[in-house]
Amino acid sequence: CPHCIGMSEDIINWEANPPDGAPTLIFVCSGDEEACKVESGRFKAPFIYERKFESGLLFGTNLTPSAVLIDAGGRIASPPTAGPARIMALAGARKSVAPVGAGV
Repeated sequence: CPHCIGMSEDIINWEANPPDGAPTLIFVCSGDEEACKVESGRFKAPFIYERKFESGLLFGTNLTPSAVLIDAGGRIASPPTAGPARIMALAGARKSVAPVGAGV
């Protein structure tokens, strides 16, 4: 996804110096399995590969990139958030200029 690739440097920088109380990242990657394996090597966060984009639908989104927060009890703690700027705000890296749950 060109949008995911476009925000990869922001994620790498965030992983190098996450803010206090930052969430733990886990990526879900779909598409070409070999390309996902190669791309995952650039990040500290683990990648989960799925052939089709099925988990996004479980969280209420079909957009990429998108994110949700999961609390320590394993419950969904935010609405689905789409778009690089909103995802980085959700991760605590930037102040949000729009409601975090807003669509792209």
